[in-house]
Amino acid sequence: MHHAADLMLRQLIVLVVGCFAVLTVLAQPSDWSTLFVQAMRLKDAGQFDQAAPLAEQALVLAQAQYGPENRSVGLVLNLLGIIYTEQGRYAEAEVFLERALRIYGKWFGETSPERAGVLNNLGRLYFKWGRYAHAEAILQQALAFFEQAYGPHSHRLRYSLERLSEVYQAMGRIEEARRYAERAAQLPPPPQASQP
Repeated sequence: MHHAADLMLRQLIVLVVGCFAVLTVLAQPSDWSTLFVQAMRLKDAGQFDQAAPLAEQALVLAQAQYGPENRSVGLVLNLLGIIYTEQGRYAEAEVFLERALRIYGKWFGETSPERAGVLNNLGRLYFKWGRYAHAEAILQQALAFFEQAYGPHSHRLRYSLERLSEVYQAMGRIEEARRYAERAAQLPPPPQASQP
């Protein structure tokens, strides 16, 4: 009798643990891209504390699926670098953004606009970190790559120009700050995203 009760209890425990495991799997998407999109939406809404764990899970899954040097991994690293920058986790953000730079250089080319976008994010990190000379050098590099890819009058240069203006303002180089801000203001606006 005692043995039958133990057996039933063990079966009940296995059933409960199994149900919990199934619910856990269903509650957490196993596709890195689904997690990435969710993290992006939260990041865009300014909800960085909620975005970070999703992006971290996306990174683990993308690395497991594609290996550590895939461009999808670079995409997630870049996102994590942005999120960590906004959270004030500057050293971690730097590691992820530098790794994303290496991956983007390998996949898209060292002077590609894709890599320049990561440079912009690294420049913003250094600006927020108070490392203005680093920010200036990185943002100037990004600006040069965007100009090379799109020409001097593209709206795609605006972000680099505006960040450089902020850096020069923080460095007390007011004339340069004004010049970059004016140049950014003269560029055409970015195209509006189409409404669904």
